Amino acid sequence: MRASVDEKGVRRWQIKPAGPDGYVKTRTLTRAGWDMLALEVDGTAFAREMLIRMTQPGQSPLLYLGYVEPGWQPNQAVQTLNQFLVIADPLAAATGAVSLPPVRFELHPRDRQPLPAGWYDNLSRTVFAKPDGTPHAPAEVERLWRLWSAGNMVVPAGNILKTNKDTSPVLAVNASTVELRMPVEMQTGIGGSAPSAYKGQLVFRLPPDAAAPMVASRAAAKLSDPKSTQPPADFTADRRPWRLVRFETDFKTVQGEERMRAGPGGPPGG
Repeated sequence: MRASVDEKGVRRWQIKPAGPDGYVKTRTLTRAGWDMLALEVDGTAFAREMLIRMTQPGQSPLLYLGYVEPGWQPNQAVQTLNQFLVIADPLAAATGAVSLPPVRFELHPRDRQPLPAGWYDNLSRTVFAKPDGTPHAPAEVERLWRLWSAGNMVVPAGNILKTNKDTSPVLAVNASTVELRMPVEMQTGIGGSAPSAYKGQLVFRLPPDAAAPMVASRAAAKLSDPKSTQPPADFTADRRPWRLVRFETDFKTVQGEERMRAGPGGPPGG
């Protein structure tokens, strides 16, 4: 078990998964336990897929349509945006460039994006948020926009701050919602011997109709329920329609450990 404490003193416990060399070889779970495990694995895979997309510049339309807009999925967004590129750039279509994801688009002006009306307002006023969920000031919104769209600026926690202990995704099944929180770090652009970053998290949520069975399963679970070391025979782990609902950060710079510098060779004490 591992606990992380936020600025308000609230402690959140996490179970740190054992690595490939750990001692945990089997698990015995109830049906609800298998449901929660599949939910966490699926949400984590979706979050990591989005972070891979964010390593390349020019992905803002795909990030919004595939991961934020309700009712969409990444593959569907790729196909739709590729079709838009065929119309907008016949030369790209003739050379076959449109068939090779990731799709790249001109980012400005924003109203030329092939996206639903009001997409930028939703992104800047709702998705871009402080840790308490409140919106950022305009200057911070612009900073988050650059981090969002520049490529390779938002990375999994621990990639920049090597001593960051808050690196595991957290699954939260509440009374009516199911969320997965993925810790991330953001490049500050400050160089030097000690790396620095902003801490943040991507908050993913299931739509109410997809969350309801998971909430009911969790609420009905009992410690006395039958357990098994393998998933039930009728168990399915279908892909869930996760949506990114918040990209949170407080923009406080966190300094990492100073990088070790290679010194001159020589015998000990020399």
